[in-house]
Amino acid sequence: MHIIITQVEDVKEVIKLIPIWSTCILFWTVYNQMGTFTTEQAVVMNFKHGIMTIPTSHFLSSYTFPFSCLHLFMNMHMSILLKKVVTKNSQAFKKTGIRLVFSVVGMGASVLCEKRRREMAWHHGAKMSALWLVPQLFLVGVGEAFSYGQLEFFITEALERMKSIGTGLFLSTRALGYFLSSLLVSTTNITT
Repeated sequence: MHIIITQVEDVKEVIKLIPIWSTCILFWTVYNQMGTFTTEQAVVMNFKHGIMTIPTSHFLSSYTFPFSCLHLFMNMHMSILLKKVVTKNSQAFKKTGIRLVFSVVGMGASVLCEKRRREMAWHHGAKMSALWLVPQLFLVGVGEAFSYGQLEFFITEALERMKSIGTGLFLSTRALGYFLSSLLVSTTNITT
């Protein structure tokens, strides 16, 4: 009888984690979309910066490492700042919200960049500088730094025996987000 009660309590704990789990699927979809469509944008942009020309593949990856370092720095300082804020929500829960805000703003920057790129190509026949991709890469990258707040949330908020399930849930959000992103890309390719 004790085993059944424990199993029922475990199911209740997993059900409590589902709302926070489901929001992270959308972040990983956005994150993967940035890699896919940013590359598509970059191919038709101007990579000449003064006397230097940066190849598309190098351009996107050249911003990954410095932004990752910056995000780590920001994440540590935001953690300290969030500890000072007194609320009922956990610090990991706040990081999850911050991540979603950065992903929405990053996608907004991506939309504005694409709109401007298309207008320049259509009306002026000119290629836009690839440096316009940097803000969207930065914003979604900052969101990525905070995405691991979900894992922290699962580890700190879950019962001791549920921590491995929390880790599995975190990894499943990434997998489902990438799957949804692939579905969006396939649908876009078929319809356009």
